[in-house]
Amino acid sequence: MYEQMGQQNARELVGRLGEVREVYLNPNGGIDVLFSSGTVATLGSLFKYGYSGSGPIAFSAWLREVGFLVTDGDVSNMTRPMVLRHPKNQNPTEQDFWEKRAQEEARKRQEEEKRRQEAEAKRKAEEQRRAKVQEQRKSTSQCVMCGRALTFFQKLLGKDRHGACTTFVDVPAEATAAQKGGAATPVTGQLGMVLFLFNSDTPPADADAGYGTFSESKLLKHLFSRWSQQTGQDIANAEIKACHGDLFERHPLGGSACTLNKLGKMMQEKKLDGSRLRAEFDLALRKGATVGFIPWAIGLFPIPDSVTRAVHEALKAELPEFYLGVLSLPPSYEFESTASNLALPQTMRIRKGQLVGDWQGKAP
Repeated sequence: MYEQMGQQNARELVGRLGEVREVYLNPNGGIDVLFSSGTVATLGSLFKYGYSGSGPIAFSAWLREVGFLVTDGDVSNMTRPMVLRHPKNQNPTEQDFWEKRAQEEARKRQEEEKRRQEAEAKRKAEEQRRAKVQEQRKSTSQCVMCGRALTFFQKLLGKDRHGACTTFVDVPAEATAAQKGGAATPVTGQLGMVLFLFNSDTPPADADAGYGTFSESKLLKHLFSRWSQQTGQDIANAEIKACHGDLFERHPLGGSACTLNKLGKMMQEKKLDGSRLRAEFDLALRKGATVGFIPWAIGLFPIPDSVTRAVHEALKAELPEFYLGVLSLPPSYEFESTASNLALPQTMRIRKGQLVGDWQGKAP
């Protein structure tokens, strides 16, 4: 059986790669074969030498099949390193061919091992860093995943995270300080809810859908493409809450000031950072002035700030008139209560890289 297996393997390799020129029993115990095509292939683990057994029997049959004049006893007595030149080979390799190749293979293995060790060291360092962050969050009654404050009932039940938080998210120092001290300082690197805003009056002339559908499709395109670039992880590993809707200055049926005014008051009272909003829009919101159009808002949580920045820059470059900018809210603004306050339906998710719920736009 082992002889047949060796013969069959030899015929297949010669059929694909050409006649055998040399066989090298390398210092690591492997068997390398140089073919007339110039290809070097390594035989599988079935083939052995240096002792009596099934492996040497298979290798002996392999050698005879390709034209070597050897016996099973010859193969049993072979030692490494050794070069076996085919009887018909009139062009032997240079004396140091196999030595150089062995050195190159060793160098590659060393580089691969070095990269593996470096990657393992980084992974362990990241695990330790996250563990410290999570321990610190736990000691201050914050969610160990997102860093936002736990509710009274979650603390009462001994929970250490919000039910919807499945992805670890870093909270920058300024956001953590603001949360601990209750200070109303601008939060520019936060991981709370973010609001992407669009001007419903100025969609591009070539927009092939309504402003809601068009803006969501553009946002999703850049979100999906930038997520892995900025986080090093697939968006399929993230669970993202979403909401969307119009922000009215006044209710369309008449009545008192409505959601856009509420957003403006939030910015005034908490001194929120509007540096990523179009300047005239930011100023109008803070002064409670009429903007003259109905902004379309898309809220997402949680989104790493590096992703927010990258998506913001991409939208600003692609849609300079239609896109109004992004507003980052401090972690103290809970997603559900903020979306409810701004009358933005919370009927959407991005789960395992798929859109769930009442999205108007399409994923790329």
